[in-house]
Amino acid sequence: DTIYRDQLDQAFSGPDEFASFLAMYMQNARDMIEQAHEQTARMTIANFIGAKAQKKNNYVNLLAEYNDYLGLDGTTGKTRLTIADVYKPENYTAFVRWMYGRILTYSDWLTERTQVYHVNVTGKEISRHTPKRNQRLYIYAPEMNNIRTSALSDIYHDEYLNLGSYESVNFWQSIKTPGSINVTPSYTDTDGTVKKGTAQNLSNIIGVLMDEEAAGYTVVNEWSAPTPFNAAGGYYNQYYHFTDRYWNDLTENAVVFYLADVGGD
Repeated sequence: DTIYRDQLDQAFSGPDEFASFLAMYMQNARDMIEQAHEQTARMTIANFIGAKAQKKNNYVNLLAEYNDYLGLDGTTGKTRLTIADVYKPENYTAFVRWMYGRILTYSDWLTERTQVYHVNVTGKEISRHTPKRNQRLYIYAPEMNNIRTSALSDIYHDEYLNLGSYESVNFWQSIKTPGSINVTPSYTDTDGTVKKGTAQNLSNIIGVLMDEEAAGYTVVNEWSAPTPFNAAGGYYNQYYHFTDRYWNDLTENAVVFYLADVGGD
């Protein structure tokens, strides 16, 4: 940021206005820094989703499971429901109720000590469990908005359809394609090495349920300093520095929920 000496002299009528300007300036700087952290967080989750899809490790197609639950196996007279089908008014409420229960069931399963919901390194399998207090749930916000207005609004005891504490996500990677991601993820293979995967162009992502240690970021080396005053130009520059470090630990429990049509009918 560049601050000019003469502009400050001419812009304010008193110390109160100057103090208000400084507060606004610092708030704007904090907002821009926080936006950078938010982009790091989105990238962290997007890579995590892509890594789960890369190995199809606990990358759960809720629509496929719902068809199995209904016994719709694609045979004659048992045609599978498509994404378009479940969003029809006559099907949506029933699907949403089942989906809530299914997510809660996976949450219960994560509390058990198993080798099912994470990557196990060959020859060094580790059983893990994630208590409820250590679980983090991220849900696609537009879907939750539809659920509240279309499916839950006429349910008297909606407390029974409560996912507990979760964080709404307005978009996973780009607001232009909010329910989708397009990433080439890094992932942990079963031999323990980190590898670069293939491009994952994924859509209809509903949510991510994970252990709190499965993904995250830290901020280090935060500092700021002004340049020396430029006597010729009558200004100085203020610089802010920080480093965001992120991680994906696929050896921790996590499940990604999405919707996709299943062929074969």
